[in-house]
Order: sequence, then C-alpha cells, then structure tokens
Amino acid sequence: MIAGLARARAFWRENVAGTLTALVRPPDYTRSLAQLAERQGSGLFADTVRDPGYESQLGQLHHVQADMRRVLDLVATKRQPVVIFVDDLDRCSPSTVAQVIEAINLFLAGQFPNCVFVVAMEPEMIAAHIEVAYQPLVEALTEDDYWGEVRTLGWRFLDKIIQLPISLPALRSDQANEFLGATLVDRFRPATTGQNDDAVDEHEVSRIADGIRRRGPSIADISDAAAAVQRDRQGMPPTGGFSPETRAAMRRELRRRLRPNDPEVAEVVAAAAGRLGKNPREIKRFVNVFRFYAVVRQERITAGLPAPDTLAEVAKLALLAIRWPHLRAALGRQIGATERDTVLSLLEAPVAELPEDADWAARKEALRAALVDAKVPDRLRANLLASDDLCKLLASGPAIGTTAAIFL
Repeated sequence: MIAGLARARAFWRENVAGTLTALVRPPDYTRSLAQLAERQGSGLFADTVRDPGYESQLGQLHHVQADMRRVLDLVATKRQPVVIFVDDLDRCSPSTVAQVIEAINLFLAGQFPNCVFVVAMEPEMIAAHIEVAYQPLVEALTEDDYWGEVRTLGWRFLDKIIQLPISLPALRSDQANEFLGATLVDRFRPATTGQNDDAVDEHEVSRIADGIRRRGPSIADISDAAAAVQRDRQGMPPTGGFSPETRAAMRRELRRRLRPNDPEVAEVVAAAAGRLGKNPREIKRFVNVFRFYAVVRQERITAGLPAPDTLAEVAKLALLAIRWPHLRAALGRQIGATERDTVLSLLEAPVAELPEDADWAARKEALRAALVDAKVPDRLRANLLASDDLCKLLASGPAIGTTAAIFL
C-alpha cells in the first residue's frame, strides 16, 4: 500500500504538474487514510473490501479453544499452573472416557500449557473402556501381534497420558476403624482459627539442614543424620519423634539431593536403564516416579512407618509402576495369612527345590507351579509369567515384598 502511494505521488508531480495544478488539487493522503480507518471502525470497511467470512466458518470448537487460551493466559503460570481434578471417570461410558482422554491429551500436547490434571480412577476399568471405544484398532493390532506382551492398547494409552501414576494402598482393618473414628470426630470438631499449626522457625530449619549436609549422608540415610542433628541441637532423642523444624529440614535436603546430577540418583537411573525401553517418555516417567517414591519413603520413616530400606528398593518399585502398571494390583494380591504374603513376595522368594545353577526355564516352571499351589487364577497366572523381564526383575535383589504393598 505504501509503495502504491509513493508511485501515485510521483505520477502527480511529474505528469500532472504545471497548468493542471490550478484545475486539479493533489490528493490529501493523510486525510484519506484517516477516513478509511474511520470507515473500517464503523463497519463500513466491510462494504469496500470483500470478506470471505472465515471467522463464521471456524466452528464452535475454535471459539472454545480461544476462550480457554485467554483464561489460562490470565490465571496460569509455569510456577502456579491450573490444577484440574477429574473424579469418577471409570463410571462413565466408554465413549465418554475416550473423549475425556482425548481432551486431556490436547492439554498435554502443549496447546494449553501450564495445566496439571489429577485423575482419580481405577486404571483397569479405564483401560477396558478405551479398548471398547477403539475396538477396531484393538482387533487390528491383535491380528498383527504388535505388542508382544499382555499390555493392551488401553494400558498403552494410559502410559502416554499418566505421567506420575500413584496407587493408594487399601485400608487395613485397623486403619479402617481409625478412619471411622476420625471421621466421626471431624464432623463435630469446632472450626479452627485458620492458624498454621505446622509453622516453623525458618532460621532453625536452615541450621538443621546445614547440619544434615555437613554430615554427608546418603539419600537413604538423611533421616538418621537428621535425628543426630536434632539430638545435638535440641536435646530431643530420635525416639521422641522429629520436631517440625527437623521435618522441614529433611524435606529440604531430600529435595536438594533428588536431582538428576546427584551421584546416587544417577547411579540408580543408570542401573535401571537396562530394564527400561528406549522411549524417552518412559525414562522420564521412571525418574519422576522414583523421586516421588523416595519422598514417600522418607515421610513414612519420619512417621515411624514401614518403608523400603534402600534406594535400590525404591527404584525396583518405580520400575514395576512404569513397565507393568497393569500387574500392580495382581502383584499386591494377598495369598497368605498376613499382608506380607502377596503374589510379589511369592515370585521373589527362591524356589527351595531348585539348585542355584538351574536354568531360567526350570525356574519359570517352578514359579508357575508355586502360583498354582497358591490358587492364583489361570488368566492372572499367565499374565504374570508372560514377561521374562518381570520374572527376572523380581528374582533379582533386593527383595521388596515386605514393604511393596503400600506402593502397589
């Protein structure tokens, strides 16, 4: 447009100058542009320039997406994302489940950044719903034997959507009674003043964290170092429990250590790399789950509850969560008199009648017989023994059967 105006002005000066200037007034470009802008603002510009009507053809979905982007740009940041809770998804129809999963995938694909989804569900039900919704695709992949394992299309979908799988342990009978009592008490408890009962002295937290760091503990021994620092500074023995300041210092030190460049974390990840696939997403999910389980472990130790002894055990639990999520409930299934008598502990236990140098085929057959004796259903038994990688992982140390139930 500017080039056109320049050519018009040159034509006027060179060809029209002279006697005609008295008869014809040169155009006022500035005024013309102002009038054009005024006409555009008043809606008259649409009569001058043809409008192909693109906006009217965009559809409702485009407008919804545009509104979502505007809302997220206003309220969400990278440090403070919008957290969206999705509950009871497993109660929906297969088509609804598929639509919700596809909608969540739009957010995860980057079109709507700074969003976090927390989905409460029974993964077995959701995986089954997905397979019903995509039945033709399931049949096509089954005919080609694409997977090579019992992990189905539904579980593959969940692997790509769920970045940090968290399994809530079932309530024990004593915990159920405690929960019932606490629920009754909470219903009649007067409202609090809103003050934070866990307020801590930040200066004391920093001093305790420095004391823990100076002792140079391993990640697994942070709680022991914290107990020693607390005893030295506050005169409170470990049996008396950790003070709020000590707990805060432990969390701070653990958060500092659980970084990819920490030697211990790097060693654990390197050891697990051989059992992970070459998919970068799977490796990243393993690191995230491992770090989360490490935090859960320390919190349980702080509360005096059973927890894995070493980071190697934590890594083994994280591997189960990432590679065999469809078998977690089966591995945690109780098959004996106590809660520690699970399918997992059975698969980890050495088979007494086998020599140490027995080949893998003989050991696998012995495991099958042990599962039969434990009355594990046929289909579940076949799924457990379908993956040699799983059986070999459980046969290797360290054993996690005694503490795995809280993570499965």
